[in-house]
Amino acid sequence: MMGKTGLAALSLSLLVSAFPARAGVELYSADYSITFLGIKVAESSFASAVSDTNFRMTGSINSAGLGAMFDSTNGTTVSEGTFENSATRPYSYVVAYNYGKTAKRTTLSFSGGRLTSMENVPELPPRRPDWVKVSDADLQNVADPISATLVRAASPAKVCGRTISFFDGEFRADIVLTPAQSKPSGLAKDTVACDAKLVPVSGYHANNASVKYLRSKSRMQIAFAPLGKTGVYAPVYASVGTQFGPVTIRAERISASQ
Repeated sequence: MMGKTGLAALSLSLLVSAFPARAGVELYSADYSITFLGIKVAESSFASAVSDTNFRMTGSINSAGLGAMFDSTNGTTVSEGTFENSATRPYSYVVAYNYGKTAKRTTLSFSGGRLTSMENVPELPPRRPDWVKVSDADLQNVADPISATLVRAASPAKVCGRTISFFDGEFRADIVLTPAQSKPSGLAKDTVACDAKLVPVSGYHANNASVKYLRSKSRMQIAFAPLGKTGVYAPVYASVGTQFGPVTIRAERISASQ
């Protein structure tokens, strides 16, 4: 099995070949840990190529620690797109993962912030009567869940105070960001912390207890760090309160590559 260092090197080499190095393109790699109630359950690695106008991100996630003892989960994702002023506009998104013996894949295509095509393999199952259907209007000015985490801002003060709209092939939601009064310990001085509120839009069961909790009771915070001088900020920390306890994602390493 390839270790995280080998995976990051491979991902970066693929980025260089797909996104040829030239003036203005910066390459980054990062490792994240995911904990539940303070216990590590998964880890993730990302490699990114970012310029003033374009981005490409490749990533992987694997169950780890206590999580690996109860299930085997692993997946990969690729997201590509452009920046238009302060908006992130993806044009393709692919995620494939295995949960135990179950394999799933979602492919999304976008144009001008609008979803143009979608494929879920296998197809999504039938839903109960309380299902909130996704409308065509819900899929305007939307991004995939990976590209949505890249924030283009003219200054740190402009990172928060915005709404992130995302669609993952099933669930459509908004994340409303507002400036936080304080930020988590252990983060660099140039990080920007935002309080976050999840607003479910469609693609969920209206009576789902977890969604109700996230919408009305969950406390969320996301911290972003600048990627060099690109004007792009990427998440380095996120904390989400669930009805079972807090889930935290923290960057263990993020670095520029040549």
